[in-house]
Amino acid sequence: MSNVTLDYIFGTNLKIYQDSRFFKFSLDSILLANYINLRNNINILDLGTGNGVIPLVLASKNESVLIDGVEIQSGVSTLAKRSVLHNGFEKRVKIIEMDLREIDNLYERESFDIVVSNPPYFSKNNGQPSETDSYAFARHELNGSIKDFIVTASNMLKYRGSAYFVYNSDRLSEFLSLLSMNKLEPKKLKFIHARKNIKSNIFLVKATKGANQGLIVEPSLSVYEKQNYTKDLLNIVNIGDYN
Repeated sequence: MSNVTLDYIFGTNLKIYQDSRFFKFSLDSILLANYINLRNNINILDLGTGNGVIPLVLASKNESVLIDGVEIQSGVSTLAKRSVLHNGFEKRVKIIEMDLREIDNLYERESFDIVVSNPPYFSKNNGQPSETDSYAFARHELNGSIKDFIVTASNMLKYRGSAYFVYNSDRLSEFLSLLSMNKLEPKKLKFIHARKNIKSNIFLVKATKGANQGLIVEPSLSVYEKQNYTKDLLNIVNIGDYN
């Protein structure tokens, strides 16, 4: 029996191929895709694209953008390519199977207007053990540390281009420090809570290359109220523009 399913992406009419042997996309990526302020006729790079959920959502939001998604895992990148074809985005979305640490071999530096990433949240020795290698790659820094993701984002961004990340709130201090060290100045920060009045588990951040200091901490978002999604979450996902 096949492990592959064709599933709807939450809040859209898009469909995506997923395999139960691999890490499936999460709400984190959906929130990140909806956090990006898209402009017309720009080039976007998604680092660690997984099965391609972020490029698919972005391509559906603006018909003029071009998006490249880089993914190291062969099986996962194959699923992403199938999903791109299924949704008819093959002229605007390209999936590349490669190690992001070798990205200079493919692209010239400062080639992109926006870089986006949902990188692994845990260091090699932290977090809960993963059941499979694919899950480990998605959750732990086995194929690139958070520093590698941030350095690559800075190298690939044009001057005044912006990087958007979703990441583990427990590592906020480390993350913001790495951004500033790599010429990416944090400009917007939004904390995400599973439920109101409990600590934040992830955050969304926008950082601009070469920008002056000045960080806006936006109102936080709670995902659940009792067993249901909050109105704020549904508004973000369904409308997709709250920047």
